[in-house]
Amino acid sequence: MWQFQIFRPSLVGLVGVVACLLFGLAGCAKSVVEGPPKITVTGTVQWDGKPLDVGDVLFIDTAGDDRRYAGVIKNGEFQFECTPGAKRVEVQAFRNGNVPVDKVSHDNGQYIPRQYNEQSTLVAEVSESGENHFEFRLTP
Repeated sequence: MWQFQIFRPSLVGLVGVVACLLFGLAGCAKSVVEGPPKITVTGTVQWDGKPLDVGDVLFIDTAGDDRRYAGVIKNGEFQFECTPGAKRVEVQAFRNGNVPVDKVSHDNGQYIPRQYNEQSTLVAEVSESGENHFEFRLTP
């Protein structure tokens, strides 16, 4: 006949399990890489002398790691967070509304010229201190 035994953990075993869990979680928390601090950037975008209704602005690191930070332009204004340093800036806006990133092209309604996005020479220097407000006045 089968006998069932009730498992009764010892106090030492229970303390050992709890200690392992706590130390394991503490180790996980320290292994997360925080990276450089994020800075809030704000700005305005004008298209042909008027605030750009809706679009996107991208700040792309020029330090070689190609990290991208993006914000939505609404009524000509944007705000988002990115790391400090030199950035290449791209502005996008579409006549057909929002377009999935993988389908961005001038064939699907992108009306901002390539000189402000794909071939942009716009730049911004995001600093750790001071005002990080940028104004972009784009012309056709």
